Amino acid sequence: MTDKRLLLRIRAESLRSNLDKLNDVLTNAPCRQRQLSFLVGELDRVLDSARQVKRSIDAWTEDVQDDRPPQADSLAQAETQIKTVLADVREVKKQLQEIKKMCFPVEGPIVSEVSTDLKKEIDEPLMQLENVRNLLMDKRPIGVDFWNQFYHKVAVPSQKIFSEYIDLLGGIALRDAQFDAGICQVADELIRTFQSTRKYGEQLRVIPAGNEAVKMTLARIIRLRFPEWTIWALPFTAHEFWDMGPNNHLQGWLANEIKGAVEQRDQGCLADAFATYMMGPAYAYATIVLLLAPHMPFESRGDRPADDVRAHVILAMLKQMQTKYGALSPMYDDVCQQLAVAWNAAKEQAGAAGDQPAHVADDIPRADILVTALWKVLEKNVSAPMTLEAWAQVNHLKKDLLAGSSSDLPPGIELRQVLNAAWLARVDPQRDPKMDLTNAAEDLARKTIRSQAKAAPGGFLPGRGLL
Repeated sequence: MTDKRLLLRIRAESLRSNLDKLNDVLTNAPCRQRQLSFLVGELDRVLDSARQVKRSIDAWTEDVQDDRPPQADSLAQAETQIKTVLADVREVKKQLQEIKKMCFPVEGPIVSEVSTDLKKEIDEPLMQLENVRNLLMDKRPIGVDFWNQFYHKVAVPSQKIFSEYIDLLGGIALRDAQFDAGICQVADELIRTFQSTRKYGEQLRVIPAGNEAVKMTLARIIRLRFPEWTIWALPFTAHEFWDMGPNNHLQGWLANEIKGAVEQRDQGCLADAFATYMMGPAYAYATIVLLLAPHMPFESRGDRPADDVRAHVILAMLKQMQTKYGALSPMYDDVCQQLAVAWNAAKEQAGAAGDQPAHVADDIPRADILVTALWKVLEKNVSAPMTLEAWAQVNHLKKDLLAGSSSDLPPGIELRQVLNAAWLARVDPQRDPKMDLTNAAEDLARKTIRSQAKAAPGGFLPGRGLL
């Protein structure tokens, strides 16, 4: 039986969990002052131990000068002191490495490319400001046309730049403060599983952002948007990744498939279709269950498609995957049916059911063309979405999560499988609603990252090809 209350149930569950932990995050988030104070204390201990060793050495020096052999107990004591110094130094080093790991890496290619982007963005406003300066120095009359030009060519573009960089700095600060509980570091690793470093660079980084944050055009920065800065939101990174390179790289092939140019208004649909292909059901659940708005499904803003169109695109890509890979896993069809019923039921419950407006209905045929075209292009350039072996591992992980048990990770496991297992467990009708899987799923994801770090570099993950 399909759960028609799925969207409301999961969203209420998520918001309750997020609100409950908000105060804990604010009070328990790592504090740089506390961390540095701890390190100062550790270094003081190292200095004390070093002074004790120095006193022992001074005593030995005096003994040698007086032709007295060092006492055996003093040698043993010095050895203990040296071991203590080494242990304390290792602890300090470990703490510094933890701080470094938590910090956003504002260095190297990221700084270079962000600086280049900033220079490009401010060149035009600076040129216009120079014109203003010349006009003021010449004391020419100032009229309405000048003010209009100043507003549209200087003030508005400058405000956009300020907003974008405030969002960037805010995201970096949130990540450094561990307000996201380290989930952006997990997202960094997820991106590496479906990116070709030769094409898109080695240092894409994720920062937290609000759902309605200013669109960011900065290279190498991917934003993990609220509603959740938890493992449940990680599939969204595949949507953001689309703008980091695949859209440009695949442009020519897509144009050949659709027999025409790919328009700016197509990018939203293509990003959803791409993310669904790369992440599988995990992206479909994250987007439809957590993100799309059933109370206003037909509202579109600018080039962004209406949420009803987005849901159609996601389900259409899953159906494409079912057509070819249903033999590997029947769950594509099950997921489509579950989400279609839940989405339509949520629209009806929210009073937004009924015929689609003309502008939405007109977008559906175009969306179908884009999904089919992208499917064909990805099939030629990317390996199969997931192998039979990989799906077997997903089901194994799902059962462990529902049972509240932990077992050894299967060989070659990847984060995408963990995310699919987590979502399939979360929406399983047999799950106890009081059972919060968040911590267990995040622990499994971090365990997966550690296992990948130990694996030989350069290997392909099961079911994964690189763009």
